[in-house]
Amino acid sequence: MFGPGDDEVETRPTDAKRAGCGYELDRDNLFPLGKGNMLSKLSALCLTLAALAVAGAASGADLHDGTWKFNRDRSNIDRPPQEQTVVISEDATSRHISNRQIESSGEKVTIDVTFPLAGGKANTVINGGLVESSVEVTNPTRWILTVSPGDTALKVIFDVTGKELHITAMTADGEVQSVSVFDLQQ
Repeated sequence: MFGPGDDEVETRPTDAKRAGCGYELDRDNLFPLGKGNMLSKLSALCLTLAALAVAGAASGADLHDGTWKFNRDRSNIDRPPQEQTVVISEDATSRHISNRQIESSGEKVTIDVTFPLAGGKANTVINGGLVESSVEVTNPTRWILTVSPGDTALKVIFDVTGKELHITAMTADGEVQSVSVFDLQQ
């Protein structure tokens, strides 16, 4: 914090909802003589931070939306598929993940997952059959899908970092089964 005589206004933390930017102005030092209009400076800072937050939220989809191609060389999987493509998109309320792959045996596999942006119950369809599932959203670029086909439970972690998508499949007790790496297609 700044002391009296400094060029800035003394502030103290407060409830972010009440103060807008998370700080409340010290009313006694709001317009010190010869210091300029600090209210304008702080208002501009608050508006800039708010605009950046809105822009970040609006571009959140840009962090993961797109077509992702399987990278065999960088993946750790016992029997890698011949081909695999994952398409991620979102609308105003939901995120959609579409997986199309051809297994090493030649079998075609389709998996479609739709879940609320905040997480919760997911609609997962594997080769045409609905499977019980839910999604936990740990941050905008990381989701944990828990799928329960029959008596088994499987966790699938989707983690987007830059232009890479990592999909980690593990058992319910945390044993990693595979890590697949995908590259974002331009």
